[in-house]
Amino acid sequence: MDVLYIVSIKTAEEIANEYKFFNIFEYLKQMRLNAPLQLAYFENKKNNNDLDLNVKKILQIWIGDNKALDIKYCADEAIKITHIIYIKKENNFLKHTVWLQKNIFDDQKNKHNINNNVTNNIGDNDNKTNFNNTINTTTNNNNNNENKQENTKFNEIINDEPPTFFSKILYELEDDDITDESFLVFNENLPELLSYLFEIINTSETNRVSILICDDTGVSTSPALLSVLLLLKYQIRISETIKSCEKLRSSCNICKSLRRGLEKIQKTLDEKKIKRLNNKLHDTTVLSTNF
Repeated sequence: MDVLYIVSIKTAEEIANEYKFFNIFEYLKQMRLNAPLQLAYFENKKNNNDLDLNVKKILQIWIGDNKALDIKYCADEAIKITHIIYIKKENNFLKHTVWLQKNIFDDQKNKHNINNNVTNNIGDNDNKTNFNNTINTTTNNNNNNENKQENTKFNEIINDEPPTFFSKILYELEDDDITDESFLVFNENLPELLSYLFEIINTSETNRVSILICDDTGVSTSPALLSVLLLLKYQIRISETIKSCEKLRSSCNICKSLRRGLEKIQKTLDEKKIKRLNNKLHDTTVLSTNF
């Protein structure tokens, strides 16, 4: 007897909604909205670095909280994170990030070169402290065995290179800040964070780049950083990105401090564009014809 296999490009959530299984649809929807990470930007275009014109370069940008750093999410077949940028408020060590901490220095020395202003930071106090915490945490036999199991699990799940991991501590960032303090700290560190992200997007030679931008809660900081990135790189308006993130992630709620600051960045960018346009018009020779 022949067996007919039906391959659907729709998600389980979409199928449940289409066939009016509304209880299942609502359950799947809530699972997606409250997951540790959500896909916030997707791009599929021709890879200019490949001679085969049919080869596409896929870019995925995810946002989320620190639970998304767990190997079961990063190495998932549908996600396969290749680069991680983690903004945290405390110099703490998360048990489920052991597999990342143990790979970070090998990645830096042997596999990845980025701009000097970013490179100098990746191996500095942030990650060195975390690495030392990792060493201290794994001194006894039980923890050593646990870390070996974690790395074994990683090797079994994913055969590609482990994701590059860049972390930054911003102590003053608050998810509910209504003052200017959080934005001032965010803006001060923005060039460094954007430099790392632009380097990944612009210079990656692989056909698939999957970036995870996360912070401890995934409420305010990671969607704010995504908003600036998409504004500068793809001219997507701040309000559009925020609206999209709030729809994708139920906990997303960019604080007033960062929201005001993001609007200022956009306004400054708009003013610069108008100024350049006026300068071009001023310098253009206008030819008039007399009839």
